[in-house]
Amino acid sequence: MTNIRWRIAGIIYLSMAVNYVDRQVLSVLAPEIRDQFHLTNSEYSYIVFGFQFTYMASSFGGGRLADYISVRASYALMMLLWSVSGVLQGLAVGFKSLLTWRSLLGCGEGGTFPTAAKALSEWFPRKERALAVGFINSSLSLGGILAPPLTVILALHYGWRAAFMLTGGLGFLSLGIWLYLYKKPAEHPRISRAELNWIQSDLVDEGPFDTRVRTFDLLRFPQIWGLLITRFIGDFPWQFYMFWFPEYLVRVRGMSLQEMGLVAWMPFLFGAIGGFAGGWASGRIIRGGRSPVFARKATMTVSAALLPAGILAYMAHSAAWSVLFVCIACLGHVSWVSNAQTLPADVLPVRIVGTTVGLSQTAAYLGNLIATLATGYVLDRFSYFPVFFAAGVTHCIATIVLLLTFVRIGKLTEYFVHR
Repeated sequence: MTNIRWRIAGIIYLSMAVNYVDRQVLSVLAPEIRDQFHLTNSEYSYIVFGFQFTYMASSFGGGRLADYISVRASYALMMLLWSVSGVLQGLAVGFKSLLTWRSLLGCGEGGTFPTAAKALSEWFPRKERALAVGFINSSLSLGGILAPPLTVILALHYGWRAAFMLTGGLGFLSLGIWLYLYKKPAEHPRISRAELNWIQSDLVDEGPFDTRVRTFDLLRFPQIWGLLITRFIGDFPWQFYMFWFPEYLVRVRGMSLQEMGLVAWMPFLFGAIGGFAGGWASGRIIRGGRSPVFARKATMTVSAALLPAGILAYMAHSAAWSVLFVCIACLGHVSWVSNAQTLPADVLPVRIVGTTVGLSQTAAYLGNLIATLATGYVLDRFSYFPVFFAAGVTHCIATIVLLLTFVRIGKLTEYFVHR
């Protein structure tokens, strides 16, 4: 038995960590850039909105592209786009140019996870898939851990533009490694027959090979709508903590840029722990004889119960307690989303996983678009409390929706196998 599948996961892990560092640079430098460009809360929310809008569009397009051409080519295109945009953000001169290049970043980054999810569905059996997805999601946490101190050091010594350009340059390095190493399981020269058999041991039956699956075909099923609504509601807390919490620590809790850089990575560390814990827990339930769908739902229910800790973050008397409560919420979120992102591959043939994951991620970012504009509006006119409260309750609502709608999966699977 070889372990090439975990090497492939490692390649994706490293590239997505770089991806997330690129994404986080703006969040860390937001106080300084906003002061230099004289950006209001609403203007900053428009910049975040531009990223999320193109990310949403690219999510579906990237997943669809991976299903129609190949994982290797689709992921390479995404890396090229996000690397170029990372460098160009360092050349921004004001609101309009920063909005433009930030939106280009969304074009590149949006398609990465649907493509990565398809790669994992090709390389991992269902009993290991949530653990692999949790591992990949922890790469986002690694990027979040590295971004604050790395960005602050670069900004203090070389200026904020250098932080964008260096992290963008790392993307080009990731692109070269990806093109050199990635292949499909059956085509990989180093994989053993034992590992290939293990990977293919519990795949959903592909049925007649036909990639001409229309989006309408997926939307015929209430289970798919339930998954889309779940992601639409449940992705907001992570986006809020990623884009706005560093700003909150500086503006409301009175931290300096250096102090914020020392603690802003902590929620991402807890997120990494949550990714591994959620993947391990659902895998353990599957090995105990329960179905993958039951395992995902059970783990998501427990994980959602941790998110109300985010409300306590606002009510805490000190910045240290506020950071701790956000850490707990982030642990719950990454555990929750690692299992939510695995559900399509649990019940559908591999050939349409990219499209389905892309569609669910599109729903997630549509929710984020609305929430981002609402966040800027609320902060300009009220306070942070309504936003922290919303971030604390959305996962509980989303999980209830999933439990009520993602049922009777057999008909969904049968339709796409025998279509």
